[in-house]
Amino acid sequence: MSYKIHAIIFAFAMMGCSLAQSDIYDVKWIARCVRDNADSRLLPEVVNNYCSCMNNKMDDNETLSIMHWKDSHPQESSDCLSWAMSQKISQASSDDKKWIAQCMRDNADASVSPDVVSKYCSCMNNKMDENETRSISEWEESHPNARAACDRESGWR
Repeated sequence: MSYKIHAIIFAFAMMGCSLAQSDIYDVKWIARCVRDNADSRLLPEVVNNYCSCMNNKMDDNETLSIMHWKDSHPQESSDCLSWAMSQKISQASSDDKKWIAQCMRDNADASVSPDVVSKYCSCMNNKMDENETRSISEWEESHPNARAACDRESGWR
Protein backbone atom coordinates (compact mmCIF):
# COMPACT_ATOMS: atom_id res chain seq x y z
CA MET A 1 0.00 0.00 0.00
CA SER A 2 1.41 3.37 -0.91
CA TYR A 3 2.42 5.85 1.77
CA LYS A 4 -0.21 8.36 0.58
CA ILE A 5 -3.06 5.89 0.83
CA HIS A 6 -1.83 4.65 4.23
CA ALA A 7 -1.61 8.23 5.54
CA ILE A 8 -5.11 9.13 4.32
CA ILE A 9 -6.64 5.95 5.76
CA PHE A 10 -4.83 6.64 9.04
CA ALA A 11 -6.23 10.20 9.07
CA PHE A 12 -9.78 8.98 8.61
CA ALA A 13 -9.37 6.24 11.19
CA MET A 14 -8.06 8.75 13.73
CA MET A 15 -11.04 11.02 13.18
CA GLY A 16 -13.55 8.35 14.19
CA CYS A 17 -16.62 7.23 12.34
CA SER A 18 -19.45 9.19 14.01
CA LEU A 19 -18.95 12.64 12.53
CA ALA A 20 -21.29 15.60 12.71
CA GLN A 21 -21.87 17.47 9.43
CA SER A 22 -19.45 20.27 10.40
CA ASP A 23 -16.80 17.67 11.25
CA ILE A 24 -16.90 16.34 7.69
CA TYR A 25 -15.28 19.57 6.53
CA ASP A 26 -12.57 19.17 9.16
CA VAL A 27 -11.89 15.63 7.93
CA LYS A 28 -11.67 16.88 4.34
CA TRP A 29 -9.18 19.63 5.31
CA ILE A 30 -7.12 17.21 7.36
CA ALA A 31 -7.16 14.58 4.59
CA ARG A 32 -6.01 17.22 2.11
CA CYS A 33 -3.24 18.31 4.47
CA VAL A 34 -2.15 14.68 4.89
CA ARG A 35 -2.10 14.29 1.09
CA ASP A 36 -0.14 17.55 0.71
CA ASN A 37 2.44 16.25 3.21
CA ALA A 38 2.61 12.70 1.89
CA ASP A 39 6.06 13.30 0.42
CA SER A 40 7.49 14.49 3.73
CA ARG A 41 9.77 12.16 5.64
CA LEU A 42 7.58 12.35 8.72
CA LEU A 43 5.72 9.31 9.92
CA PRO A 44 2.00 9.22 9.03
CA GLU A 45 1.05 9.61 12.72
CA VAL A 46 3.12 12.78 13.00
CA VAL A 47 1.65 14.19 9.77
CA ASN A 48 -1.87 13.43 10.97
CA ASN A 49 -1.23 15.01 14.39
CA TYR A 50 0.28 18.08 12.70
CA CYS A 51 -2.66 18.47 10.31
CA SER A 52 -5.22 17.95 13.10
CA CYS A 53 -3.47 20.53 15.28
CA MET A 54 -3.36 23.06 12.44
CA ASN A 55 -7.02 22.44 11.66
CA ASN A 56 -7.92 23.10 15.32
CA LYS A 57 -6.03 26.41 15.27
CA MET A 58 -7.84 27.65 12.17
CA ASP A 59 -11.09 29.60 12.25
CA ASP A 60 -14.10 27.50 11.21
CA ASN A 61 -14.83 29.99 8.43
CA GLU A 62 -11.31 29.79 6.97
CA THR A 63 -11.28 29.25 3.21
CA LEU A 64 -7.56 28.55 2.78
CA SER A 65 -6.25 25.01 2.92
CA ILE A 66 -4.15 24.14 5.94
CA MET A 67 -1.00 24.15 3.82
CA HIS A 68 -1.72 27.67 2.54
CA TRP A 69 -2.82 28.95 5.95
CA LYS A 70 0.43 27.79 7.58
CA ASP A 71 2.43 30.12 5.33
CA SER A 72 0.87 33.17 7.00
CA HIS A 73 0.95 31.60 10.47
CA PRO A 74 4.51 30.30 10.98
CA GLN A 75 4.33 30.28 14.78
CA GLU A 76 1.20 28.13 14.82
CA SER A 77 2.80 25.82 12.26
CA SER A 78 5.96 25.51 14.37
CA ASP A 79 3.93 24.91 17.53
CA CYS A 80 1.88 22.18 15.85
CA LEU A 81 4.94 20.47 14.42
CA SER A 82 6.61 20.54 17.83
CA TRP A 83 3.49 19.12 19.44
CA ALA A 84 3.10 16.43 16.75
CA MET A 85 6.74 15.39 17.14
CA SER A 86 6.46 15.37 20.94
CA GLN A 87 3.49 13.01 20.69
CA LYS A 88 5.64 10.61 18.71
CA ILE A 89 8.51 11.02 21.19
CA SER A 90 6.19 10.27 24.08
CA GLN A 91 5.27 7.03 22.30
CA ALA A 92 8.92 6.20 21.69
CA SER A 93 10.48 3.28 23.46
CA SER A 94 12.49 3.89 26.59
CA ASP A 95 15.62 3.13 24.54
CA ASP A 96 14.67 5.82 21.98
CA LYS A 97 13.98 8.29 24.78
CA LYS A 98 17.39 7.55 26.28
CA TRP A 99 19.17 8.21 22.95
CA ILE A 100 17.16 11.39 22.29
CA ALA A 101 17.90 12.67 25.81
CA GLN A 102 21.63 11.98 25.30
CA CYS A 103 21.54 13.82 21.97
CA MET A 104 19.82 16.77 23.70
CA ARG A 105 22.59 16.84 26.32
CA ASP A 106 25.28 16.54 23.62
CA ASN A 107 23.79 19.60 21.88
CA ALA A 108 22.94 21.65 24.98
CA ASP A 109 25.30 24.44 23.91
CA ALA A 110 23.87 24.67 20.38
CA SER A 111 23.06 28.09 18.98
CA VAL A 112 19.46 27.03 18.23
CA SER A 113 16.42 26.61 20.45
CA PRO A 114 15.89 23.42 22.47
CA ASP A 115 12.80 22.79 20.33
CA VAL A 116 14.95 22.66 17.18
CA VAL A 117 17.45 20.37 18.93
CA SER A 118 14.60 18.08 20.00
CA LYS A 119 13.26 17.89 16.43
CA TYR A 120 16.77 17.20 15.13
CA CYS A 121 17.49 14.47 17.69
CA SER A 122 14.12 12.80 17.07
CA CYS A 123 14.67 12.92 13.33
CA MET A 124 18.14 11.39 13.63
CA ASN A 125 16.85 8.72 16.02
CA ASN A 126 14.10 7.81 13.54
CA LYS A 127 16.68 7.36 10.78
CA MET A 128 18.83 5.00 12.84
CA ASP A 129 18.41 1.24 12.86
CA GLU A 130 16.75 -0.15 16.00
CA ASN A 131 19.85 -2.28 16.64
CA GLU A 132 22.32 0.64 16.45
CA THR A 133 24.66 0.75 19.43
CA ARG A 134 26.26 4.15 18.84
CA SER A 135 24.79 7.36 20.20
CA ILE A 136 23.07 9.75 17.81
CA SER A 137 26.06 12.10 18.07
CA GLU A 138 28.44 9.29 17.12
CA TRP A 139 26.19 7.93 14.36
CA GLU A 140 25.63 11.31 12.69
CA GLU A 141 29.37 11.60 11.92
CA SER A 142 29.20 8.63 9.54
CA HIS A 143 25.83 9.58 8.01
CA PRO A 144 26.12 13.09 6.51
CA ASN A 145 23.04 12.70 4.30
CA ALA A 146 20.82 11.86 7.28
CA ARG A 147 22.37 14.72 9.22
CA ALA A 148 21.66 17.19 6.38
CA ALA A 149 18.08 15.95 6.03
CA CYS A 150 17.46 16.33 9.76
CA ASP A 151 19.10 19.77 9.75
CA ARG A 152 16.54 20.84 7.12
CA GLU A 153 13.60 19.09 8.78
CA SER A 154 14.31 20.54 12.21
CA GLY A 155 15.05 24.06 11.02
CA TRP A 156 18.68 23.91 12.21
CA ARG A 157 20.65 26.14 9.86
